[in-house]
This record gives sequence, structure tokens and C-alpha cells, in this order.
Amino acid sequence: MSYIELREGKYVAIPSVWDRLVFRLTGGWTDRHVEDRLAAGELNIFGGNFTDDFGQVVMGVHAPALCEGRHCVIHNPSDHPLRGMKLAWRQAGPFDIKPSHFERICEHGVGHPDPDTVAYHNSIGELGMDVHGRDGCCGS
Repeated sequence: MSYIELREGKYVAIPSVWDRLVFRLTGGWTDRHVEDRLAAGELNIFGGNFTDDFGQVVMGVHAPALCEGRHCVIHNPSDHPLRGMKLAWRQAGPFDIKPSHFERICEHGVGHPDPDTVAYHNSIGELGMDVHGRDGCCGS
């Protein structure tokens, strides 16, 4: 939060431009009650850190309230066929064509895009996240 402002007799945190950008990227602006709670200083958009099944720490993941009511690879995974596979965070490098994302690693060591991650990226217009090397484990 960039600064504190006195409104109607109480101090509230006002989101900075950076906070608003991160919040928009998480998809939170679609839920008006979440936006109101953020503006009132009642909600933190950062939920701390998350460690994948291989020990990779993902820092600054979104708060659970931002994905409330929908599937989320971290807080509310759907019951998809790959759910039993290990979850791996793929940090994008400067020359990668895909943004950082989660994959499910099958018994053959192949990374398959996590369906909840693909659904999220599709919802914000980042198509093609399901493209990967296939070995038949994911049914495609």
C-alpha cells in the first residue's frame, strides 16, 4: 500500500499503482466486494509464499480471498485427472515465450500444464499455456 488516508474518521490503506496492477493481474478486479475490501484496507493481496512439491519457493503468491469461489492451483485445485501428479513451479527466464506457471510432473518426468493454471491464463487472455511435450499421460 502506498499511503494511509483518513476517511470518515478511520485510516485506510490506499493501494499504490503497483498494488493495483498486481491485483488486476490476479483477476481480483472482477469481484467488486474484493475491490471494496482492498480499498478499505481490510484485505492484503499477498498471501505469503508457496512451496511446490520439489521444494521451489514461490514468493508473494496472491491471498486466498482473491480466488474465492473459483478453482486455483494453490488454494482450491479442481478435481482434474492430473491432480495426483507432483506440482512444479516453472519460473520464466528472459527468453521464454511462456510466463511463469505451474506444471504437473508425470511418472515419466514430463511437465504437463496444470489445468487450473491453464484456465487462469486463458481467462486473462494468455492463450497457448497448454502447449507442451506430450507423452500421453494427460490424455492428449
